Amino acid sequence: RRLKLGAGCLITSRIQIAIKTRIVDTLEKKNLVVRLNDQLDQRIKRVVLTHAGKQLFSDVVPIM
Repeated sequence: RRLKLGAGCLITSRIQIAIKTRIVDTLEKKNLVVRLNDQLDQRIKRVVLTHAGKQLFSDVVPIM
């Protein structure tokens, strides 16, 4: 079964990607995450929490 998507979906998808990129950029500037190249596929960037990011996460999200 095929899903037909209009041109608006492509635009929305690009906007969502831009928003995600801006969020990661901001977190990176605050030294909460780093971008790492994938070892097998150089097109892929892994976003990993730094020590400061892990600390903030543990402070914000209580252990249940």
